[in-house]
Amino acid sequence: MIKSKINSTYPHQFLKYRTCSSDLHLADYTEQTKTAPVKKGIEFFSPNPPSDITFFSLKNENQLSIGYIDFDNSSFVNSDGSPKSQCECTIIPNISDESSFVILVELKYSTLIRNNSANLSKAIQQLTDTHSYYFNEGIIKFSNPSYLFASIPPQSIPFRGFTLTPAYLLNLKISKNIILSLRNDAKIENHKSVSFP
Repeated sequence: MIKSKINSTYPHQFLKYRTCSSDLHLADYTEQTKTAPVKKGIEFFSPNPPSDITFFSLKNENQLSIGYIDFDNSSFVNSDGSPKSQCECTIIPNISDESSFVILVELKYSTLIRNNSANLSKAIQQLTDTHSYYFNEGIIKFSNPSYLFASIPPQSIPFRGFTLTPAYLLNLKISKNIILSLRNDAKIENHKSVSFP
């Protein structure tokens, strides 16, 4: 269901759709390679994580078949062709229904605690913007639990210098069925549920 709706609404995104049934790790090489002759961006690794960079990790011990798409500057665009605010990627069950989860991830690479507030605020905006594009197009519905992860892979959790109030998190859950979390890892339980180790 979700997969076919992405294909029909954003066929250019669907060209990048890939699948796996094991642990999935996500890393962003943009900063690390910005002065290198060959530039790199978002990369996925499965089943083994990268050894040259910190990353977001999604455990998949039950080996659920999942699909994932990394976003780029052409994934969501304004009427003038300029890129919209968006997160790094989406991850969904390869076979989904009206109650299947949707995962959105945004990575920020910084070791400076003083930048956490700005970085995480921007990450949350990118995540909620991306969620709204899919929701407004009917790709996902309220019945699809949406797990939004703002991650700072070089730092351990809890990320210092920034907190989310319980009231804010509850409002997202009640009004949009969004589960927002600031962390570097998560675990797929089944096609409906993701947990935080």
